[in-house]
Amino acid sequence: MGAIRPWTVIAKVAKMPPPVAVAVLGGPGSGKSYVLDSSNRVLNDACRHFRLVDSDFEKAGMERGWNESDLDFHARSVAIARATLRDAVKDRRRIYLSGLSSDPWKSAIVLSALVGAGYACYAVVLDVSRSTARKRSMARLNPYMRADTV
Repeated sequence: MGAIRPWTVIAKVAKMPPPVAVAVLGGPGSGKSYVLDSSNRVLNDACRHFRLVDSDFEKAGMERGWNESDLDFHARSVAIARATLRDAVKDRRRIYLSGLSSDPWKSAIVLSALVGAGYACYAVVLDVSRSTARKRSMARLNPYMRADTV
């Protein structure tokens, strides 16, 4: 069986009545942010109907405190994402979860809670080789480094 493009799943979920959620799952460097960006370009109208929940997206809009550790900064972005998710569930919005967790157990807990809240949940699992994920992650840390030299 061939691979299904993530946009196909996201487009179908966007047409479903809420409450519905789609989770894009994968480890660091698997392409979660790429799928999010591409989905916005390919499905521009459909994506407007989702509430994005992504701690990495939250980090992009945050300023780090002058003495804030990486761990504290991450914890603060996760707290914002959790509050966003809580509000979206309360308002019965369509939810787009990205960067939920590279830990499958944590992802299962969140998706199970959504099912318990009456949501229909769909998952897009991004699976890339460890070497590809490492190259992507290293290139993100050092944008001047060519991915093929990592």
